[in-house]
This record gives sequence, structure tokens and C-alpha cells, in this order.
Amino acid sequence: MTLEILGDSESVARISESLAALGRGERGVDLATVRSDLARRRTTGA
Repeated sequence: MTLEILGDSESVARISESLAALGRGERGVDLATVRSDLARRRTTGA
């Protein structure tokens, strides 16, 4: 799953945004959300 996430530009962008949010003391996205978004895009082709 890790390579699949890192191979998906939208997932990588979401993780980067989340890390920036964490750096500002804000809440970031959790891995389950990233995986769910990836699975949805894989299923719908979006």
C-alpha cells in the first residue's frame, strides 16, 4: 500500500499539505483517510 500511496500524486500532495498543517500546530489528515481517498479514486477512476 505504501508504494501505491507514494505513486499517487494526489495522495502525496495531501500528505505534504497535512505535514505542513502539523508544522503549524493544526490537525493533519490521518493515513486511513488517505487510503480511503486512494481506494475511492482507484474504484471510480477519478
